[in-house]
Amino acid sequence: MRRIVVNRPVFDRFALRLRDAAFDALAAIDAQDPAALARAGGKLEERCESCHVTFWYPNQVIPALPADMVPQR
Repeated sequence: MRRIVVNRPVFDRFALRLRDAAFDALAAIDAQDPAALARAGGKLEERCESCHVTFWYPNQVIPALPADMVPQR
């Protein structure tokens, strides 16, 4: 909560971007456009996660992908 209080303008921008993505999702639903809904869902997920990384778990440590799961090129 403290991170939000001291960085309120940043948090508010995250919230506005999330709201915009939600409006895109609603428009896709109204248009019955599954592809647009999938794109909007991706935006929603991105925007949620970017805020969470910034405010809820900013010090997380993401382990490396196991070598046997790295795609071969």
